[in-house]
Amino acid sequence: CRQCEYGKYAPQALTGSCLECSSGSHTNNQTKATTCTACDAGKYSNKSSVECTSCSKGSHSSSGASQCELCPAGFYAPVIDSSSCTACSAGTFTSSDGSSDCSSCLVGTYQGSTGQSSCFDCIAGTFTSAIGAVLCDNCPIQYDSVAGSASCLLSASGYFLFYGNDGNVTSETCPGTAVCSGADYAPAPMKGYWVDRSAYAYSWDIYECPRDTCKGTEASGACWKHSSYNTSHNSHCDADQLLCTTGASGPLCGSCDVGYVYRGETKSCSSCGNAKNFAYTVLGICGF
Repeated sequence: CRQCEYGKYAPQALTGSCLECSSGSHTNNQTKATTCTACDAGKYSNKSSVECTSCSKGSHSSSGASQCELCPAGFYAPVIDSSSCTACSAGTFTSSDGSSDCSSCLVGTYQGSTGQSSCFDCIAGTFTSAIGAVLCDNCPIQYDSVAGSASCLLSASGYFLFYGNDGNVTSETCPGTAVCSGADYAPAPMKGYWVDRSAYAYSWDIYECPRDTCKGTEASGACWKHSSYNTSHNSHCDADQLLCTTGASGPLCGSCDVGYVYRGETKSCSSCGNAKNFAYTVLGICGF
């Protein structure tokens, strides 16, 4: 009789050839085997194997496996010979199969559950400045943020950003004669009030107009953003168009444009075409 070679066995005396060990088992590097042994969990083997092979990092197997399985997204296996995968802890994730470790959520994002494949952005009005966050913090009452923020750099509604000479930026209470939409919008004067738009530093100094020529403006208009505040040379953000009624211009909207004349009873600038029959119209002002 001949000995069974590596990877084969004979449970009893046989004629012909020895039997092959099935996938997931081995002869433990022995000849003359009378049985095959199942691979331990964390290992695998092909048919007629002499010994089992370790599962690589990021994969796992149960006892008697013919192959290793990749850990699914949200789980990981940090060492070889893993019999199971471990769920990523809260604040971490894996986005693909076969991971050997988990990644921390980036600043501005969070994950409150285990075994997850991604992190969530902090919603507007919240933030997190730490990596691996399991929740986001609310912005202080006078501040706001956009989704996915690591800090609160915008003003809440009813406040505006104040840029100090020391470089610090704070969120301040809106002047009582203006409307503040928050974010990075400057205070917008209400009807009957005016502001000097030549520099953002003047944006919180709101003045009452002596005439009824200050129309007020929308606080959320693009021209009230900090980035466009000083662009009065742009016709879209012309200070007189933003602040003054038709025909009025200048500081406090106190001047009437060419072709317009001031009417005392209405405290407004009226087109010369409408005003030329009034006795108070002075010839030359309207070009008559």
